[in-house]
Amino acid sequence: MALPELTDEQKRQALKKAQEVRSKRAQIRARLKKGEMTLDKVLANADDDVIGKMRVA
Repeated sequence: MALPELTDEQKRQALKKAQEVRSKRAQIRARLKKGEMTLDKVLANADDDVIGKMRVA
């Protein structure tokens, strides 16, 4: 199955969205590390797309 052809604008929007998601995940990891947020709170929001797709190690 071939990937769809995207316009330059669609590519820019996709890259912007990806950067926003990475930034939100980084903020969540930082808050966890600092103790500002508990793992229970993160797991309670697992249905959130940003949190739900985070890798767990």
